[in-house]
Amino acid sequence: MFKRWWWVFLVTAFLGPVIGLGVAAVVTYAMPRQYESRAVVQVKPRVPPMTVFGRSPGELSAEGSMTPRFFAAEFEAIKSRDVLIKVIQRLDLQTKWGQDQGTIIGILRGIVDTQNIRGTDLIAIKVRHTNAEDTRDIAVEVAKVYKEFRNETEGKGEDRKLEELKKAVREQEDKVEEKRKLLGRIKTGPDSVDYVEAKKENETAQDMLGHTRLKQQVEQIQKQIQTDSIMVHEEPVVPRYAVRPNVRLNLVLGVIVGFLFSPLMALPVVVLLHRRVPAACPVPAVQHPFFS
Repeated sequence: MFKRWWWVFLVTAFLGPVIGLGVAAVVTYAMPRQYESRAVVQVKPRVPPMTVFGRSPGELSAEGSMTPRFFAAEFEAIKSRDVLIKVIQRLDLQTKWGQDQGTIIGILRGIVDTQNIRGTDLIAIKVRHTNAEDTRDIAVEVAKVYKEFRNETEGKGEDRKLEELKKAVREQEDKVEEKRKLLGRIKTGPDSVDYVEAKKENETAQDMLGHTRLKQQVEQIQKQIQTDSIMVHEEPVVPRYAVRPNVRLNLVLGVIVGFLFSPLMALPVVVLLHRRVPAACPVPAVQHPFFS
C-alpha cells in the first residue's frame, strides 16, 4: 500500500508546514496583544534607627549591604495594597476599567512585576497590559507612589530618631542637675571620699550629656541634607510593539509542527485512496528508494 501511494507523503510534507503556518497565523492574530513598559529605579537601604548609644556593629555592616532579603522586602512594598490603592485612585481605574477596587488590586498584582537587575542596586518595575497607554501610566504611577511611600516612611523614621534623642537629652539634663545638687549638698572638703565620688559621677553625667547632644545635632544635620532614597533612572514610555504574542516564534513553531505531523496527515489519505482506487487501476508505479 505504501509503495503505491508514497507520493502522498511528499505532498503532505509540503502541505503540512503550509497548513501549520496558516493555523499559527490565525491563532496568533486572535490572541490578545500584551504591551510592556518599565521603570528602573535605584534604591538605597533604610538606615537602622539611631539609639543614644549608637548602632551595633551588625547594624552598621547591614546598613550598606543589598541582600536578597532587602530586595524581597522592597518588592513586597512596591506591590503592597497601600501603593496599589493610590495608583488606582490617581489613574481613576475603577471608572476606566469598570471594576471594583479589590478586583483591580488583584489585576495589578498580576501585571506588575519587580526584578533586581543583577549586580546593581537597581530595581526594574515592569508592567504588562493589553493597552499600551495604560501600561505606561501604571508603570509611571507605581514608581512614583513607591518613591513617595518610601520617603514618607523614612521621614517618619527620622522624626522618631530625633524625638528619641530629644527625650534622651532631657533625661540626661535631669541627671546632670541631680548630680550637681548632690555635689552641692556634700559639706565635707574636696578630699572627702563622698565628695570625690559625687564629683566623678557629675563629670560622667556631663560627658554623657555632651555626647547625646552631639548625636542630636548630627541627626538634625543629616535630616536637613537627606537626599531621596529612590532615584528614577529610566522613565516608562508607551510601547510601540507588543511583547506577546511572539509572532515570529509562533509562525516558526507552526511550520515545524506542521512538518512533524505531515505523516499523520498522509495516513488517512493513503488509506482512503487504497480503499477507493482498485488495484487494477493504472496508477503510475514509480518506485521510490525509501519504499523499495
